[in-house]
Amino acid sequence: MQEKVLISSLRLPQPSYCTAPIANRRPYDGQMNCTPSVEAELDLFFAWLAYFEASIPQRRNVVTRWYTSPAFQAYTGYSWFKPSTPGEPALCLATILVSSDLRGQGYLTRLVERFRDGKHGLQARVLYIENIASPRFERWLLRAGFQRCTHGTGEFSAYYLVR
Repeated sequence: MQEKVLISSLRLPQPSYCTAPIANRRPYDGQMNCTPSVEAELDLFFAWLAYFEASIPQRRNVVTRWYTSPAFQAYTGYSWFKPSTPGEPALCLATILVSSDLRGQGYLTRLVERFRDGKHGLQARVLYIENIASPRFERWLLRAGFQRCTHGTGEFSAYYLVR
């Protein structure tokens, strides 16, 4: 069973973009139901990724966690053993859910740009996106510089980007 770590369980700054749960002092209910800022959400996600990465003993098998916020959810993995990039620290995103409020605002584009620019302080050099079920999304990944994994094991494809 995988551990699900809520963003609210970390000691990160409370997001100012989602007023309903926070302004009413209600705990985050797990629903993706607020109007976020793309940049504010990415700030939280990359802070969480740094926490996640720092909590993983090096050279261990794949470690996975759920990232969950009101705007974005992703089943996130970290490994050094991906067949396409052996020995490289790799971040893997699968089962990506973006709130309807963020869709069409370039969230994934900005996420990839932030990963690629390397200013986030993460050690991971490779970003994997797995379980791609949309041919349109596959085309976007290729245009964004991702390469298709040749070692796919499931019904859906996987792509990776080395920075």
